[in-house]
Amino acid sequence: PRTPTIGARAQPGAMNQAWGGAAALLAFVRAFCHLFLAARFRAHRLLGLAYLVLFFLATADELAGRLVPAVYVVLPVCGCLQAVIASRTFTFLPPPNQKSQGFFHPTRAMSHDFVTENIYFSGLLLFQSCYLSFPSMRTNSLCLPLELIGVFFPYHTVRGLFPQTSFSHSTNDPDRFTRFYTRFVKFFYVIAKHFSGYFVNYLNFLGLLGGDPVQDWRLVRMLFLLGGWGTTVSMFTQTLKFRKYIGPVTAAVLYAGSFPFFYLCYASLLVVAYEHAWLTALTLCGMAVNFGPRKAQIGWQ
Repeated sequence: PRTPTIGARAQPGAMNQAWGGAAALLAFVRAFCHLFLAARFRAHRLLGLAYLVLFFLATADELAGRLVPAVYVVLPVCGCLQAVIASRTFTFLPPPNQKSQGFFHPTRAMSHDFVTENIYFSGLLLFQSCYLSFPSMRTNSLCLPLELIGVFFPYHTVRGLFPQTSFSHSTNDPDRFTRFYTRFVKFFYVIAKHFSGYFVNYLNFLGLLGGDPVQDWRLVRMLFLLGGWGTTVSMFTQTLKFRKYIGPVTAAVLYAGSFPFFYLCYASLLVVAYEHAWLTALTLCGMAVNFGPRKAQIGWQ
């Protein structure tokens, strides 16, 4: 009998690859339609899709060196609005679990309190974006009360209007993965609170970032994008986990995987921190006071 040619032998493999690619494309289309185009919760789905598209376009523009300053205000506005819609929509979510938060647990769903709490953190990013984008918020005396609250007392005024979930519930969870992941996130949160938040706002309050920080500082823009990932995109990855499109480890990596990029930004911030060592020292002291009583924190601020 005649020996089969290499082309004839490879043909079934090529056909299998083509069918596999078509099946993967079909699965993606189905998942996309299910996540974003279903009639139920339509406002939340469509705004989420708009945010994701805008976020990745903004990231691509930043990496390509194309500056669109307006996007750094539009993104947090959409993110904060998305958090509000989620809180008003997903009222059927379970109450907070006193032993473990669903965001950090591999199988449990997020609580409604956790979703509502995200309005606060999205609002912090929105304030900072506007504060650094509009110089009038720093120079107009009518904005001074808002400026003082947003820069110095965001955790001691409006924070009380939102639910407060506790890390301690998850750091004591019997699941080893949950304990490790929560402690890792908690450590990052404390640093981000004082350097992405307080320190950058202090610099702008004193006019040390110039007249147009968003235009002049790529570091600021990168912190905004990473903040958007942490407050809004991360909630979407939790939806993917809950719907079993991705596993719990993948969801954790997608969220905590942004931390090294934050630390790279903080490394770039070291030059500024060195130039204004007195302000850096005050921020570090504030970070230490953060572990003390609430009255001491208010007094320090």
